[in-house]
Amino acid sequence: MTSRTSYQLRPTGYERTRTLADKEAEVAKLNADLDERSRTADSQRIEIVALKIQIDALKDQVADLRKRGTHDRLGPERRRTIMRLVR
Repeated sequence: MTSRTSYQLRPTGYERTRTLADKEAEVAKLNADLDERSRTADSQRIEIVALKIQIDALKDQVADLRKRGTHDRLGPERRRTIMRLVR
């Protein structure tokens, strides 16, 4: 092979620029995906905290009802709902 053949194997300036642009586009897409996943994770963390607060409030309601002796006066559906959420 001559030096001319090896020169032909090297990418041209246009090809290098195109490859770089493709890589930059890929990085931008990956960053956008990462940002979206981070927002989703943050939203889920907030939702988990809100649900824990609701659970604590329901536990308090159940404890209050037991203290008052009104647990048996709840309708069966309401009692099942409360107990399912407390567990």
